[in-house]
Amino acid sequence: MRRILPFMKHSIIRRIIVIFCLILTIALLSSGAFAYFYSRYAMERQILEDKRQSLNHTARQLDYLVNDIKNMALTVYVDQSMQDYLLSEDYDTYYDNYINSRDVRIKSVYLV
Repeated sequence: MRRILPFMKHSIIRRIIVIFCLILTIALLSSGAFAYFYSRYAMERQILEDKRQSLNHTARQLDYLVNDIKNMALTVYVDQSMQDYLLSEDYDTYYDNYINSRDVRIKSVYLV
């Protein structure tokens, strides 16, 4: 009748050690599971934040690039010397072609 647990037949020290080991094992498993799930949650949150920052940084860079392209297109549209250079088919001399292309390059560098 007294066969509740097999280790109950042993001495009290052995029973205490077995119970202590069981409690310690349960405590370690539960704290390990808690640490795992908490660190997983923290890592997911950190990864999402890093991805969001990277996406915002890329969006800002694209906005700057689009604004620069708009400014360049507006300048090409408005500046008469650039229009003349783009519409000209031939120049009388190579020097005229070089001077006009240099002026356009200088103006386009200052736009960016």
